[in-house]
Amino acid sequence: MKLNCEIIRDLLPSYIDGLTSQESNRLVEEHLESCAECREYLKEMQADLSSEASVEKNKKAIRPFRKLNRRVKQRIAAAAGAAVLVCVVLFGVGTWYYGRTWTADSSDVKMSVEASGSIATLRFTPQEDTVLYVEADENEENTIVITEGYRNPLKKVYQKSAYYGYTFIDKNTVMGLNGKSTKIDEDDVLTIRYEDKTETISMQELAKEALANNPERTFSE
Repeated sequence: MKLNCEIIRDLLPSYIDGLTSQESNRLVEEHLESCAECREYLKEMQADLSSEASVEKNKKAIRPFRKLNRRVKQRIAAAAGAAVLVCVVLFGVGTWYYGRTWTADSSDVKMSVEASGSIATLRFTPQEDTVLYVEADENEENTIVITEGYRNPLKKVYQKSAYYGYTFIDKNTVMGLNGKSTKIDEDDVLTIRYEDKTETISMQELAKEALANNPERTFSE
């Protein structure tokens, strides 16, 4: 079964940056072969990125002022230095403000499960004008932390939601990013951490939702 266009378009930024798994790449490319609208959408995204790079490359240098007396030159130099200092301060403040993230409250996040092609994808959508991120806990298996940050108005944001997915071989087997399969049972859960609480989702329930949308895979209850 093909993924719908909305899911594909949400995955395209990560696909362009090479952050998606081989299974996701295959599903995206199969969808693009049969969907002209999504192919056009991908071309527009790539054109935007190419245009931004071209603008940065072709910036013109400002010509220096000439034939100014020493006093005027000193004043201009002082003003320019002050302007540079202000710009540096503003840039630093802006970088800090829009670059920092924090653990999101559950009330600020809407979670949904999108299942297709043996893949169960958890979608975390911000309820405010922020951008969400999913961070895997390196110390605990199948544990993720939902963080958020402010959206930079000077940068084009293709997606504000965050995603985390699993590819299931059957209801008792999940495929890892390294291509190796891992057995799961009724005790295995995905732990989702917010600032105010922690939620868990059964791995087998995620497998059932994913495989229910994949007619090519069947399993016994």
